[in-house]
Amino acid sequence: MTRNELISAVAQDFIRAQLDQEADGSMRFCMLGLEPSIIRSIAQSVLSKPTTASIVLVRIANLFDPNDDLPDSAKSNQSITHWRHCRLPNEFRAVLFAASQEELQRNDKSVEKVTKIETDTLRSRYAAWIDQAGLTSAYLDETKREHLITALKAANQSHAARTIETFADFVISIAHGITADGLPLQKAVDNALPSLKLPKFSGYFDRIPEKKRDNTGEWSKIFRGLHTKVRPLLVQETEKGEPIPREHLRTNFEEISDRLEVSEQKVIKAFLDADLRIDSWSASQESLVNLDWRSISELFEGVNKSSSQPLGEETIKFFDDEFDDLLEEEERELLASSFPKDPSEDLQAFFETHREHLARDKKLSGKWERYIYRNPQTYQDFLVGLIETLDSLRRRVNDEELKEKKLTVRIPSSREKSFWRNKNHKVARYFAFRYRGLEAILGEKVEVDFGKLEEFYFPRVESDLAKSTSGSKEARSIKFEVVLDPEGANTKLVFHWEMPVDAIATALPEDLLSVANETEQYALLPTADITRQAVSAKGSIQRIDLNDINTIRDVSNSNTGKLVAPNSSSGDRSAYFLEQLTGLSSVLGTEGVDNIQTRFNNFLTAYSRAIREWTMPEGTGIGSDTFVAQAEAYNELLTSLLYQANNDLAREKLCKEILRLGVANVGAGNLAAIIAPWHPLRLAEISVKAHQAAKLVNDVLDAEENDIFRADLLFSQIQTELRTNYYPEVCIGFDHDQTQLLSASDTSFDYTLAEPPLRKSQRSDDALDIEPSVAAKAFSDVGEQYLKLLPHERSNFSVVLYNAESKALPSALASELSSKVEQENQLQCDLLLTHSEPKRIRRIYEQQNVSVSEESGSVMASEAARNFLSRLRVGFLDAAKIPDDDSDRAADLVALQNVVARNAQLVWKKAPGDRNPEMATHVPARWSRRRPINLADTSTSVYLACPVQPRAGQNYLNLINEFLNGDNALPGDVIPAREVNFRDGDIANVFTQTHKIGEWVVNFDELVDRRLLSNNGVRVIRHIRDRRMDRNIVVSTTSKPKLLRVLLKERLDRIDPSITKGNEAVIDKLIDQANTLSGQVVMRAARYGHYANELLGIVLSMEKIQRSLGGRNQPIGWYFLDDFASWFGQREEQIADIMAIAPRIIDGKPVLKVAISEAKFVTSGGYRAQAKKSAKQLEETVARLGRAIEPKHTRIDRDIWLNRIGDFMIEGMDPFDAASMNDWDLHRWSDEVRLDGVPIQLAGFSHVFVHDNDEYVDADGATPLKGMPHCSQQVFDKASVAEMFRTFAETDKAVDTKDSTDSEIWDDALMSRKASTETAPTTSESDTPAQPTKPENGTSEPANNFESETSGERDTPSSSSYEEPEQPQQAQEPEAANSDTPDQLLEMWPSRQLAEWVSGGSASEDEDEETKAWLDTTVKALQRALRGYDMTAELLGARLTPNAALIRFRGSDDLTIPKVEKKRQELLTSHAVDVINVMAAPMEVIIMVKRPHRAILRLRDLWRRRELPPTAPESNTSLLLGAKESDGELLYLNVGNEFGGLQPHGPHTLIAGETGSGKGVLVQSLLLDICATNSPQKARIRMIDPKAGIDFPWLRNMPHLDGDLITEQDEAIHALEELVAEMERRNRLLAEAGVTKLDNYNRKVPPSEQLPRIWLFHDELADWMMINEYRDAVDLNASRLGVKARAAGINLVLITQRPDKDALPMQLRANLTNRLVLKMADKKNSILVLDEAGAERLLGRGHLAAKLSGEGQVILAQVPFASEEEIAELATLVKNAWLRRVH
Repeated sequence: MTRNELISAVAQDFIRAQLDQEADGSMRFCMLGLEPSIIRSIAQSVLSKPTTASIVLVRIANLFDPNDDLPDSAKSNQSITHWRHCRLPNEFRAVLFAASQEELQRNDKSVEKVTKIETDTLRSRYAAWIDQAGLTSAYLDETKREHLITALKAANQSHAARTIETFADFVISIAHGITADGLPLQKAVDNALPSLKLPKFSGYFDRIPEKKRDNTGEWSKIFRGLHTKVRPLLVQETEKGEPIPREHLRTNFEEISDRLEVSEQKVIKAFLDADLRIDSWSASQESLVNLDWRSISELFEGVNKSSSQPLGEETIKFFDDEFDDLLEEEERELLASSFPKDPSEDLQAFFETHREHLARDKKLSGKWERYIYRNPQTYQDFLVGLIETLDSLRRRVNDEELKEKKLTVRIPSSREKSFWRNKNHKVARYFAFRYRGLEAILGEKVEVDFGKLEEFYFPRVESDLAKSTSGSKEARSIKFEVVLDPEGANTKLVFHWEMPVDAIATALPEDLLSVANETEQYALLPTADITRQAVSAKGSIQRIDLNDINTIRDVSNSNTGKLVAPNSSSGDRSAYFLEQLTGLSSVLGTEGVDNIQTRFNNFLTAYSRAIREWTMPEGTGIGSDTFVAQAEAYNELLTSLLYQANNDLAREKLCKEILRLGVANVGAGNLAAIIAPWHPLRLAEISVKAHQAAKLVNDVLDAEENDIFRADLLFSQIQTELRTNYYPEVCIGFDHDQTQLLSASDTSFDYTLAEPPLRKSQRSDDALDIEPSVAAKAFSDVGEQYLKLLPHERSNFSVVLYNAESKALPSALASELSSKVEQENQLQCDLLLTHSEPKRIRRIYEQQNVSVSEESGSVMASEAARNFLSRLRVGFLDAAKIPDDDSDRAADLVALQNVVARNAQLVWKKAPGDRNPEMATHVPARWSRRRPINLADTSTSVYLACPVQPRAGQNYLNLINEFLNGDNALPGDVIPAREVNFRDGDIANVFTQTHKIGEWVVNFDELVDRRLLSNNGVRVIRHIRDRRMDRNIVVSTTSKPKLLRVLLKERLDRIDPSITKGNEAVIDKLIDQANTLSGQVVMRAARYGHYANELLGIVLSMEKIQRSLGGRNQPIGWYFLDDFASWFGQREEQIADIMAIAPRIIDGKPVLKVAISEAKFVTSGGYRAQAKKSAKQLEETVARLGRAIEPKHTRIDRDIWLNRIGDFMIEGMDPFDAASMNDWDLHRWSDEVRLDGVPIQLAGFSHVFVHDNDEYVDADGATPLKGMPHCSQQVFDKASVAEMFRTFAETDKAVDTKDSTDSEIWDDALMSRKASTETAPTTSESDTPAQPTKPENGTSEPANNFESETSGERDTPSSSSYEEPEQPQQAQEPEAANSDTPDQLLEMWPSRQLAEWVSGGSASEDEDEETKAWLDTTVKALQRALRGYDMTAELLGARLTPNAALIRFRGSDDLTIPKVEKKRQELLTSHAVDVINVMAAPMEVIIMVKRPHRAILRLRDLWRRRELPPTAPESNTSLLLGAKESDGELLYLNVGNEFGGLQPHGPHTLIAGETGSGKGVLVQSLLLDICATNSPQKARIRMIDPKAGIDFPWLRNMPHLDGDLITEQDEAIHALEELVAEMERRNRLLAEAGVTKLDNYNRKVPPSEQLPRIWLFHDELADWMMINEYRDAVDLNASRLGVKARAAGINLVLITQRPDKDALPMQLRANLTNRLVLKMADKKNSILVLDEAGAERLLGRGHLAAKLSGEGQVILAQVPFASEEEIAELATLVKNAWLRRVH
């Protein structure tokens, strides 16, 4: 189609539309302002169409047809006036003519009376342009059509298309791109830009968000930008009209020419040489705009730099354009000022506050990213640096800019030896060893290039490089260059890894080589005894510093840092251990000695493999599986010692040696030890961390942009986790006859310093050297807050350090205070020291005062700081002169650093749960070390190790406990803890004294607990549990808020005097309720009047939340979010007020409810502004948590948040009665939340309480916040507020009132996954047999009878609980088919009756016409939808399966699995296409779409279609599983030989699936198959069923069943033992017969000696595996059967709902090589049983994922269905068939 043809078609459409509107009368159409050629084309178009030619008279003047192209009958030179007034012939309804510009001016009055056809008229008929260009609904759905109309409108209104000819060319080009090139709409518009004389693909229209593509402004903004920014470049001018120097363009061209095609280079050269004019368009320009702008835009790089806008101004403009008055005035001032080179704290805070808003403009957001993170960061852990850098890279580049999600990590210049000559050889060698094997772990998406690092430094250093010993920054650091998408976006960042040259870890390579002991059979098992260097070279006291080898004397009595002395007795303890073990044979017995020796040898072998994998050139490094394998062998050894070396002599001789392995004991002074990287548990940790980090790297690379947006909390947490040691966290210190538990106090480069956890007994000088900086910062921050509340105290501020044991604390605190002097120049301070032990105070004071003096003279201090330090008065307060009462306090602040913890006792506590996670996935740092406190408790405990341990870690702790405590050790799994008791006189005295000394008491201490203080009458002002430090900051006071009571009464009386009249106790109740949340709320209210309003609003909001959660009698945790801001990764002023966490049981199922609230208590005059502010704070806090727990489970930080919520519960909730909470205590709830085992409901509340009625208040009900239906805002007027306070005052009414309106918001709450209430017994769809939906034609499909299960048990099947399926005629009258039974079937089955029953099934799988029509409609809908989502959709084919349609498309760059996955929700809601799976095949993408009515695949039909081996019906080992999804072929389980086109499979099978998944039907189908196709002499069945056989009543009557159903544990254990004995007997028989498997044996011996195949089915395995004795028996016997039973013809089939590690120990799971997996609850369970995700997306009701040994990939299939009646009938036929054969 030409441009004129298109314009003519649009004009003719206009004429028809006008005639249709004017049904009566005649019309005059005058073409004005159009080119003659267009006028002729329109006239010809009208004449050529019979529908218009017969009613429209065409009369065109000769002026417009100089070449006589029109027929003479269509010509006339009459004037406009003539055509206006003339009478038309009867058959014509209109006349079409044209007028020139001159005639128009002469007859302007006449023109007003005719219908004009002008360019503007035609251009605005956007729908007609689209239709006439051929863009029908086959190419554009309604949404895309609207988008194109919007684009054309924008092009027209922005004057991008200046003429109608240009506009027509633009439309034609768009249409060609869509119809011929298959381009999505946005790309088609971009591709059409050359028709507008703009470069192709310069518009980036695909960046317009989907929801804004119907907004003309969005398109116009781009068109205008192209006109102002890009079009000038085409005439070689800047935006301001200044000429661009051609030299600049030529320089740019030289830089990019290598990347261009030859044809592109020619075009650009011609453009650079052309004589360009602004009023003409040359061929060179035409050629240039037809090049891809994305390839050539760099030609114009830097030409507009002079016009760049400052970042602050650009940001202000962005906020003004995009938001309505969002910026505060002080933020505007901040942005308007000049930005410093390094971002200030205020600018960083602004960025954090508005990061989500800035994200709307990717370019602007990227500029802020580059500014805030401009300087390369330095890390001491390479993996931390890599992850942090990748995070920054992903934030800078959006998904659309990425060509490929790959990463390159390289050390620049690392292939040159000169580069390494500048590096300290010890540092470089450490890195070469430590991260060896990392490339393999990171996988193919990460390219690692460390040059010749390993060649030069592993395993030995090249001699010339060993000379480099410099300690400069350059020498001790390595620079890494990280590039994201190197072939596409090519975005690069740099980070540095650094190591102190004197770190003990620099000796790691030499020590590892010594431990490897490569010339001998086994590695060494070393320990070490070293000493501390207690006095530095300057004569001062020093403690051990892992980064300074000069603080120890190593094994060679030097300072090289070596901890392995291979030639000394401590270098290898293996021979000594075995010698001692042999000597204990009389004590332990021969069996005990043999057992320990076997486990020891196994461990030594595994340990040697792991160490050598690390150190030997042929080894694979830290990624090797041997690292974890040796830890598992270590665990077996620990277990053996626990159970068999359990007497004092054995503990001393054996356990001591094992516990000292990998630990260097430090003598001289206080006990200490260094845990080395070759400790068995630390070895495993090193590998596990590397794998976890690599998984995160790949997850970040793979993640969609939205799934990592604002995931900064994850990355900060990962830093903490990787820097924290996992295992062990404790060890034993030895000093002659003294032994003591030591706990980790410092970790660096995988070495851990362990010191006594109790400081009370330490009196040496190094005890004074406690790290002070973090505590000083905490004290300073609290002091700043105190002075904000009491500004008059600035000139006389006093701080007392109470019982401070750190010599550096006063100077550190003074330094912190001095840093605030620049703004607080009036600040004067007394710093007083006091100690409860007068003898101790002088020595401490002496060192502390010296330290302060040194600080004040430091050249590093600013002049203002030195002035402050000179004014700082340091003295000490005599403890004896502390007054007896608190009426005259001596100080403002009393600061205590670890004072309470120093009074702690070491205790061993029962492990809080019974779960032992796998080491590979366990992250100890995610667990709170706090032990929950009951109301009646007087003590508080903090665990010294993670309370949830993998089995190896737990047994290590158990053995330490037994070693230290002998026969008095607490039995079972235990965790060491520090504990203090308030009944302890010393502890009580600390709090009594300190609260007499100061107004506020600040404890920086992990053992000071808010609840414990409150329980003992001390009011807590502030409790901060900072995730970044292992301490609590607790601010407390005993001052009474007397003024607050007056302030609150005044406010209540203003609202309604009756609230307090005769009941002033309500004021105390308000204060108590606020204290429940946070004492800071009360303290602020007591100091400042307006904070009293905050208190009232918070209390009312708490009441509203409490009622929505069911009242006060149920457990609830309250959190003042200012105190937990760091947990959310936010600042205090950004975060909402309140969070409530409430575990609840709903419809018998556990649900965790989380409410976030922001409350405002305001006047009517400003309530709207406050409401807006409240909504903003609420949105940002809820969005942060909501993103992580949203139900799609795609967020990369989901696990972090689940663990954080679990920690919130431990930190902030009182323990509750488990009986009312699903028999789960607080720890179990917390654990289940972490495991994503409990649905989480999240709701947000913005409460605005108006306390006057001066102005009108719109106080309607709760309204959802825009875009957040799970958040609501409600405004309460004065009358409502008064009523709420009156209700609150009435104690009985306020306690348990539940208002239904309060709880309505929970109906719209964001759910972390499908609510448990959907699986409630007897009522929900998934708990009862699945009901097929009734088709529209009114016929009902039979219901599936898949089993009904709850999490722990299944209801007895009941025929009354669902509709009976309607049976087909064949099923009711099987005899009807007798005469038609084929002979082949008679031969396959054991009786005619059974063969006739099978014959009644359908042998084909034809679909009805309605279903075929659905398939056709679905294919078309999916194609159109994919095009609408900018994806190419070339169809290759489609077919139906019982569950879905499989639709195959050709793969392309813009049709990928992640893109389709991302659109699954929209495909369902907008196009009714329910995608259940997306699969990859060579050059194909296969999309599986759920059928509206799943086809019932009947067992009878599949048995009719199935094949059987020739040995059937006497013998058959190929059992029918179902029909495959991919091709409809039948799927068999081949436990014997290959069959049905499938390989032979493993002998043992696991069947797993959740409630309603179809396990029961699958198991019954397999049992019936065995019985029908094997004679009782060839197959025997044993069934263990904890449910007493209620699901298999027919099986009791089968001749194949050995004995009865086994329903007791003792019987089950006996049966397993019998099978083991039978297996051993059979294996002996096979060996004697010289055969290797049962089938060959049976062929060799007479029939009387043949052996049957034995099938052991164990249903509901998990129920009994929770019992230790049974689990041990099953693990032992089933594992033996799993390994050796195949040859003997014994097959295991284990069935479970819960595939956790207790139900399926690792060894047992490994032997079950056939996995028949039905629908699983979540991704984790799927991975556990299937080794990959996907089973969580199965449809239930028999939808199966089969992973069969030998097949290589998971096969999707549908299990056949049979009703209870069919099963009973079939079982009877099978039983009778074999009974007749016997007789």
